[in-house]
Amino acid sequence: MDRKTCVIGRTREIFGDRLESVARVVEHDWDAYRTGSEPGHIGGVLRRSFGEAIQAEAEAAPKEVSQAEAEYELGVENKDWPHRREEMERILKSGYGALDRLVRSDAPDLSRDELVGLECCLALYGRPAILVSDGRLAPLSEFWKSLEAEREYIELAQRAVGRIELLGHPEYDWGGTGFLVGETTLMTTRYVAEIFSERRDGHWEFRPGVSAWLDTRSRKLHPSSAGCRVEGIIAVEENLNLALLRVERPTQTDTAPIPLKIAARAPSHIPGHAVYMVGYPVRDSRQNEPCLLSRIFRDVYDVKRVYPGTLRGEFQFGDVPLFKHDCGMVGNISGGCILDIETHEVLGLHVAGRSMDTGTALALWKLRDCPVCKNAGVNFAETDAKEIEWTKTAVEKIAQTSHWTKFHALVEDIYRKEFCESKVC
Repeated sequence: MDRKTCVIGRTREIFGDRLESVARVVEHDWDAYRTGSEPGHIGGVLRRSFGEAIQAEAEAAPKEVSQAEAEYELGVENKDWPHRREEMERILKSGYGALDRLVRSDAPDLSRDELVGLECCLALYGRPAILVSDGRLAPLSEFWKSLEAEREYIELAQRAVGRIELLGHPEYDWGGTGFLVGETTLMTTRYVAEIFSERRDGHWEFRPGVSAWLDTRSRKLHPSSAGCRVEGIIAVEENLNLALLRVERPTQTDTAPIPLKIAARAPSHIPGHAVYMVGYPVRDSRQNEPCLLSRIFRDVYDVKRVYPGTLRGEFQFGDVPLFKHDCGMVGNISGGCILDIETHEVLGLHVAGRSMDTGTALALWKLRDCPVCKNAGVNFAETDAKEIEWTKTAVEKIAQTSHWTKFHALVEDIYRKEFCESKVC
């Protein structure tokens, strides 16, 4: 399938009968760029948080980043704005033209610029790469306002997802994405683990001179100050493309990562079920992206992102349980997690994918009885969406009564005993 057919087909699949509505929004955003402003939801996809990174870097190493350097970095961003505005004005104009043609024709003859514009619109409006900055999601487009109701839960879940930073590796300074599935258990893919570990005498061990850390921040700053050290390799399941790593316990703070729970059962329906993926995308070197598209999305890569999308169906590869999803139109996220938007439980481990195509994930609910997962202390959820909804409703009712103070104190006491006092923090 050629690129044009692929992009047009994916656009019709994702937008469906909303093509006219999308075209109107794109036209509105195109007008915004022409008048010198940038819609917040587009900035939340394309723009890195320079101010946050500079501030965090200055706090981590005050002597290394001067005020002059900080002002210079911010000046570079401001200097780049006119060029960015011109490019976005041009690409949204082309995208609007392509969408208008798709509305009026089943087989539109798109120009090269219109195809690039359509691809850009698909990645900005259909399947955006939403920036996570200082633990918060960037502004959302009106097509994803449904996520606002889940914003708090998504922001809580993303804390457990981090980048595996490497020290002493001759080629790489980081290996990929991983996420906590237990107090001291990190899950990622075999491909990621193989970057810094190897099998010796029947056991998996770190490569000589290499160490690894889990960094849950949005972008890389100082590896030595990352969240928690990877202490060893618990298991590498080569057939499943799954690795479990042992990490030191994260320091307990108000923003500390809370281990994610793996869904113990499949969603009630799979095709079309709403999900989201969290991870650190890298540029897909296999994809021959147009130069303009590469420049526009240059800041999407190497920072933490949330990709909303849907499940596309289950399948088996030998005895490996897998499913397809359409989260992420730009970049590849090795080791990212796919979470259910209703329960915020992990449904899958992203193992393969490429730009403008569906991704493949390991169906983790099928591993509930896996001995390796049980022995490693992987959290599997025992509740379902109905139970969670009932609990949320019950808590909301209690919050409106005189019992709230007592209830709040009880929950706080249980949390402290479970995550702090009974643990070695």
